[in-house]
Amino acid sequence: QQFVHITAGWTRGGATIANRTFRVLEKLLTGDLPEPAAPAPLMVFFDSGKSEIRREWEPVLDEAAKAASGSGARLLLVGHTDRPGSAAGNRRMSLARARAVAAALEARGVPASAIEATGEGEDNPYIATADGVREIQNRRVDIRVQR
Repeated sequence: QQFVHITAGWTRGGATIANRTFRVLEKLLTGDLPEPAAPAPLMVFFDSGKSEIRREWEPVLDEAAKAASGSGARLLLVGHTDRPGSAAGNRRMSLARARAVAAALEARGVPASAIEATGEGEDNPYIATADGVREIQNRRVDIRVQR
């Protein structure tokens, strides 16, 4: 039996993350995978202080619309923000982002009745940061397909 060991390193924000070992391929080769959890959400990311969807996220919206079309699936959209600004302002921004994604999905033919849009503000970050820190991965809308 052969095992493949993969390591990778990269630099982000001045901190080096090196020699991270990925054993997913090894588990795939041995068939030692757990039952899958709920699928990871699709994500659309935003510029700071904005709720406009950039063109680069169009394929993600297309994929979400395709997942919802004809299957009776519902789309749960959860907006998020990073930590600059007030908690109340961030909650409003997160909901504005979720609503922008909802409108884009409706424009792609997803019925409004199949979409639920909510905003969590800065309460559920993808990347934990201190208050006031800008982090693009926290300025997002998670799109979950519910069947």
